[in-house]
Amino acid sequence: MPATDYTDPETTFPRLQVRIQKLGRDTYYLTIWLWEKAGDDRRRIMNQKWSGSYPDAHEFIRECAREHGAEVGPDDITSE
Repeated sequence: MPATDYTDPETTFPRLQVRIQKLGRDTYYLTIWLWEKAGDDRRRIMNQKWSGSYPDAHEFIRECAREHGAEVGPDDITSE
């Protein structure tokens, strides 16, 4: 579970919430949600298999954050 409180109005929004599930050596299942404002419903923007290294997955997440003008940090990412 991410450590970020997505209902806290003092948290910077928009913000990504991410779940990374390892499927194989260099295969992951990424689910990425976008929170527009504190307490609003999140919107899923990605839910699919992704290939590459773990550092590459984090770079992809940062690119998604830039694309959506969103913040993302370690407390927003859950690895399973």
